[in-house]
Amino acid sequence: MVVKLEMRVKRAIIYTRVSHDKSGRARSVEEQEADCRLACERFGWVVAMVLQDNDAGASRWSKKKRPAYDDLAKILQPGDVLVTWEASRAQRDRRAYFALSELCAERGVLWCYKGRVFDLNDTQDRFLTLLDLGLAEKEVDETRDRVMRTLNSNAAKGLAHGRLPYGYTAERNPKSGEIIERILDPVEAPIVREMADRVLAGESLRSIAKDLNERGLPTPQSRDNRKVPVKGVWLPTVINRLLMKPTIAGLRTHHDKVVAKGDWPAIITEDEFERLKAILEDPLNVNPRGSAPKHLLSGIAMCGVCGARCYRKKRSYGDAYQCTGDLCVLRKVEVVDAHVMEWVYAMLKDERARERLSQTDDSDAVAARQRIVALRNRLEEYTEEAMAGGISATAFGKIEQRWREEIVELETVAHQSVAFPKLQKLLGRGDARQTWEGLGIEEQREIIRATLNVTINRSTDPKPIDISWRGATDS
Repeated sequence: MVVKLEMRVKRAIIYTRVSHDKSGRARSVEEQEADCRLACERFGWVVAMVLQDNDAGASRWSKKKRPAYDDLAKILQPGDVLVTWEASRAQRDRRAYFALSELCAERGVLWCYKGRVFDLNDTQDRFLTLLDLGLAEKEVDETRDRVMRTLNSNAAKGLAHGRLPYGYTAERNPKSGEIIERILDPVEAPIVREMADRVLAGESLRSIAKDLNERGLPTPQSRDNRKVPVKGVWLPTVINRLLMKPTIAGLRTHHDKVVAKGDWPAIITEDEFERLKAILEDPLNVNPRGSAPKHLLSGIAMCGVCGARCYRKKRSYGDAYQCTGDLCVLRKVEVVDAHVMEWVYAMLKDERARERLSQTDDSDAVAARQRIVALRNRLEEYTEEAMAGGISATAFGKIEQRWREEIVELETVAHQSVAFPKLQKLLGRGDARQTWEGLGIEEQREIIRATLNVTINRSTDPKPIDISWRGATDS
């Protein structure tokens, strides 16, 4: 049968693939190609083309694309033979197998691997290749199951996983080079600590980024490219993303959820992390990436008709805040700014405002954060007991689900109250106007963004410009 198949071949197309190649040297791929060329030489086939996918899986779990494999549909022609080292080099996924087998059958393309030639129009050959697929798929699924069990177990134990985050370095075994433990980086950890302190003190992300860049401090981008030095730039979005990682509070995550305390030192406390989340998860408190603002209420004021944000627009009569939704409202910048500033001046003198913001944190939010920490500690204890066999898997699953649901509810409470230290410092001072005008535009915007709702209504509305405390309904 092989002799007859051999005579039909006009050209050989070699395809090689390797799943993991961190070195990028593709040695395994080269070895596959050499083995395939020997097979072609043995059958007397002329190698017309060699295709390869390096560092790309072929199972249904693989996320990376295989451009060379995808090109087979364009390249394979009647009279060709597809040559691979083994069946799994082409696919480990039944859907991919059926697509390839149908392609080969329709075009009269043979398939050769492990020194055997298969005709996909032949019932016996189709069965044999399908059997090899089943074995390859079974192998990859069993491997994945083992890996997932290990990952889940390590997560429950709080063991570190993945690349070293900014702020940390590794202590390694001097002989093997393996990581012994994750420790604080003497340069980066203080930077993280400083950024957290400054955000908690009420400083804007943009201001912090500007200062870090002026001081030339190393960025996450620069540490990720140590072999090829790249300076990188601190951006508000970079700081926001870094401070939102539970890792810096010594917390282990799995599938983006905190599951245990980590086995590495924390840069900030869990309570500080919850306070940071409360500030940074509020869309009104996060400075967007881009140029520094020049107008007091651009992007802060809201349209009272459609709820869209209002931004400064140039008009023939001067600057105006305009709704970006259905263009419902339009009001002169100087009129809106003056109205808001008079409201602020009155607020800075108001004893009620001082009383409202005199506490660093709302008591409910503090209690919620403390309860979150306590629940996470108890979850860690129960996890260890379950792994030791002291609690059944069913019982532990019910406890874990109930407590995790409670944690989600508590996080909502913890985020409802955010301290605004800058405003606290201003409250009760004698000359409110002078104090306010002494601030920069960014600081003024941060205070308004954090404390007030500014709504621009239609001119016919009883309150063309409506101002209220955030979270309140009255002005």
